[in-house]
Amino acid sequence: MDGEAKRCLDRALARLSRGDLTARGMLAYLVQKTPRREPFSEEIALETVHRLMRQGLIDDRRYLLLVLVKADAALLGQRRVREELVKRKFSPALIERALSRERDETALACRLLRKENKLALLSDPEGRKKAIGFLVRRGYDYSAASEALARLGAEE
Repeated sequence: MDGEAKRCLDRALARLSRGDLTARGMLAYLVQKTPRREPFSEEIALETVHRLMRQGLIDDRRYLLLVLVKADAALLGQRRVREELVKRKFSPALIERALSRERDETALACRLLRKENKLALLSDPEGRKKAIGFLVRRGYDYSAASEALARLGAEE
């Protein structure tokens, strides 16, 4: 291994010590020029990423599962989950596969409203608008948010 490849590997390992990255994210990190460091050539960066993948240090599927578990724990809606996966540079194929799983968005929205103590908002029209806005900001589409409010209203 020549000097530049060793420096590239060292930088990649240092970055991984701060948290997981996708293969695409690591490649972008290694070839990105910043005021404090020069980028590596795409060839050396790609070779480093492949090496880390062979060693199991970069595993997009494992990382995807971790991100999905965190998103589910935070009760994020489908749109916010997609945004999170795109931001972390997952491949479009992995994103589509992850989002094709069955989720009851309405039930999740109901759980979120209960968890965040937003049930008091359901008593008046202005409060209902605020509750829908809250759910939409968390990534739920309008229809799931409206259905969640209807479901919770029927339970009262």
